[in-house]
Amino acid sequence: MSDKPQSMRPPHFIVTVEGDVFGEESPENREIVRRIHACVNACTSLSTDELERGIVDDLQQTVQNIVPLLEEQRDVFEHVLGRGPHNLDRVPGLGNERRSETA
Repeated sequence: MSDKPQSMRPPHFIVTVEGDVFGEESPENREIVRRIHACVNACTSLSTDELERGIVDDLQQTVQNIVPLLEEQRDVFEHVLGRGPHNLDRVPGLGNERRSETA
């Protein structure tokens, strides 16, 4: 047994536009191909320049920043409105204040 770390051999295959794989057939390579397809499909609306500038990381960071704010807002609405049918007249700025004042 050798103390030298074994070098990992990178996958060797070719993926066609149709998704066919030529080369070594293995579960690992199939998973890599599946991931490549998912990435390509997810990025169809993004330009190569945007991808190279890191827009995916930027979008991920933005979502991570926004989610807590949206959750907080949801909690406020649930507190004000309850979980049942919503009456927007109870939310300042969202209800029909004129109708409420004249009723």
